[in-house]
Amino acid sequence: MGLFNDGSKTTSTALAASATSAAVTATATCPSDAFFDTATEPVVGDHSFDDLAKIIAGACTIFTTVVCFGLCFLHLVNYRVRSEQRQIARIVLTPAIISIFEFFGIWKPDASGFLKPIGEYYDALALVSLYLLFQTLATPSESRGSPNVLFNNLPDLYAAHAFNNAKGNQLSSYYRTWWAVFQIVPVRAVMVIATMAVYGTICDQLKDSNRLYTIISAITTISTVICFLAVIRLMKYINPSLKGHSPVMKTVSLKGLVAFSVALQLVMSILKSANAIHPSSKMSKIDWFITFPSLLTCGVSVIFAVLIVSPYWISPYTAKSLPGAQKTGFFRAAVDLVNFTDILFVGLARLPSAVANWKRKGALDEQATYRKAPGSESGPVLPPPVYSSYGRQENNYEMNEQPRRY
Repeated sequence: MGLFNDGSKTTSTALAASATSAAVTATATCPSDAFFDTATEPVVGDHSFDDLAKIIAGACTIFTTVVCFGLCFLHLVNYRVRSEQRQIARIVLTPAIISIFEFFGIWKPDASGFLKPIGEYYDALALVSLYLLFQTLATPSESRGSPNVLFNNLPDLYAAHAFNNAKGNQLSSYYRTWWAVFQIVPVRAVMVIATMAVYGTICDQLKDSNRLYTIISAITTISTVICFLAVIRLMKYINPSLKGHSPVMKTVSLKGLVAFSVALQLVMSILKSANAIHPSSKMSKIDWFITFPSLLTCGVSVIFAVLIVSPYWISPYTAKSLPGAQKTGFFRAAVDLVNFTDILFVGLARLPSAVANWKRKGALDEQATYRKAPGSESGPVLPPPVYSSYGRQENNYEMNEQPRRY
């Protein structure tokens, strides 16, 4: 019995020593919880900066959510062109999604490292949706809604619009664009996981976490810039088919907020890594590095929520504009909205094909760029069909018509 008691005491002592060691290790990993303490000294009246930030960010988030979800709802109840409105409904929600997660980051600062990356990942998906929307608007109406037909037919259209450009008749440009856009999906996913992992395992007060956050922000910025430039490149080459669709405003109203969010994240990571900001009685570290950037993002979201209304308005899809089009039910439209398989599976599945065709320049480019005139064995060559924004072919030469030489 004595032996048993001695053994129990020994075991208890060992467990206590282990717990003490773990506590010491945890303390060494994160010296204190002071980082998450907000400044309590009033800034305006009886309100501290944290109080004001919650009030202002909450008001901005409510306004942004009403505008964006309201516009999305209008598209879902007037869901007549699935391939276009599926992407539009996702895009118009971007300011609201970002603002919501930023606000909850202010409300629960200790969970901000897990919340904010989710909103940031959504803006990456929205940027891909913009790319797919531009492609859909530039393809014939009968091809819309079919990712396979879209992917197979668009290169001809892409080459046709870039026909007079010395580099434009290289079909590899199109495949480079596809790769450059869709790389953001896996890259940003990895960066989101990395951000959460760093936040959950390494204390924010240590230099190691600062360096890791800076690296993650840099990779995120590079990936986003590559994707954005690819979207701009596509918009440039198929611009004739985008007339009447306000492509510039569509891009600015979405990408402006995304660019601001990414740039702000990078700047704050650099300032934090350089230890350039010092807390005060009115602004603690958490106020500077979590609350303040989130407050700015919520405020800017209001601006872009207003800007996004006009280029993505519902008028082209109403019964008056499309009297013969069949309307899809609201719940089916809502399922389309949250079903990201066209990006996460179809789009990513095309990456190997895009890379393979990128390398197959020469003959493939020539075949895709030139075709013989109708009824002629040796007549002048014509570009592939060029379609208007409403699916009408604009260069459909008849048998007895003399084609224009390029």
